[in-house]
Amino acid sequence: FCGLPSAPTSIEISAKQLHENLDQYVIVDVRELWEQPRPEALQGINIPLPRLMLQAARIPRQPPVVVVCAKGIRSRIAIEQLQEHLGYTNLYNLTGGLKAWEQFQRTQPSKFSPK
Repeated sequence: FCGLPSAPTSIEISAKQLHENLDQYVIVDVRELWEQPRPEALQGINIPLPRLMLQAARIPRQPPVVVVCAKGIRSRIAIEQLQEHLGYTNLYNLTGGLKAWEQFQRTQPSKFSPK
């Protein structure tokens, strides 16, 4: 608009898509440490949002990275900061955050259920 650069946008990934391709992504959790525990399947790098720019070097530029938080809001902010200030292009936002992940996981059959 009027010659201004467009704002970076985050690419969304659903809990189902992440579940189906989990081994292809690095997970970055931008919640505070007191908001733990993290879901076992989503162990990764923890960098609370207020420290993101100071610790951004810990986030790889390859392979694709899924940024997570409780509801998907802070992760979207983190992605925008990393794209705008550091040129990251491999970031995905978990739509609905860890709440959506936990909700999706409840719909999956338990690996311990009888066959």
